[in-house]
Amino acid sequence: MVLKTNNNGKEDNGLMTGVNADTLRQTDKNSDYEVNRLSLAEEAGRRRGGRRNEEASALLSGETGTDEIKRGNFEAVAERQEQTLEHWAKKEGVWFDIDRIREQPFIGRGEEASVYEAGDPAYVNKVMFYQVFSDTPLSFLDNRISLHNYLFPDTAYELLGFGRTQRGFAFVLKQPHVNGSFFNRAASSEFGDEMEKMGLEAIDANTYCNDDYIISDLHAGNVMKDGDGNLYFIDTVPVLNTPDEGYGGTREYGEPERMVPDKANVKISLEKPALRLNLC
Repeated sequence: MVLKTNNNGKEDNGLMTGVNADTLRQTDKNSDYEVNRLSLAEEAGRRRGGRRNEEASALLSGETGTDEIKRGNFEAVAERQEQTLEHWAKKEGVWFDIDRIREQPFIGRGEEASVYEAGDPAYVNKVMFYQVFSDTPLSFLDNRISLHNYLFPDTAYELLGFGRTQRGFAFVLKQPHVNGSFFNRAASSEFGDEMEKMGLEAIDANTYCNDDYIISDLHAGNVMKDGDGNLYFIDTVPVLNTPDEGYGGTREYGEPERMVPDKANVKISLEKPALRLNLC
């Protein structure tokens, strides 16, 4: 069964109905939407996540709830963002019946995601519950999709839509299928070498950081290796290294003018993602 969306959204002057036109100002030839949560270079990852990723991000940019989050009131912000996305997704025809997705051939399940075959063998479909590693839907859009796509373009997510189960609000995503096996980190020094190439140092067994990023959940179940020896990072949990994280970082969300050095040494292309991690 091919996962399809029912795109009932109507376009008006090139902007999708239900999204504030003032928020969706054209900023460059690659995108119709102005979302400046990350640096200009990192925002390439948001574009990789597809039109719906950009639209949802733009829609929530005014729903950051910064003051509430500083007071620790994440639940109120998350609930409000969920309601905003659900209302918009139903209008746009990208609100999915998760039970229908579960009718597809099942591949596997992790702590936060269930994986299913897609109609195209080059991809898999994922139902992911943001609450496991992210406080709000906007945080998931910023970090789990957009920042992951920037750092690991070979396993970039595309946002298809949303849904809800008894477990809670869910993101429906598409990701390239990796023809490989899970990587046994303990049996090889390759993993540490790859992290070093990206300018990252170990905090603990599954977490690495540098001045710009903290990347966690890098356990054996989230790293794969193909027959040519290339490593693929599947479900990473990256965030900006902000002062609140406690690792000496100075990054902040919403600093589009900041020039981020290419410390990750990741070659970013706005074309279709390659099927191999391109590390210098």
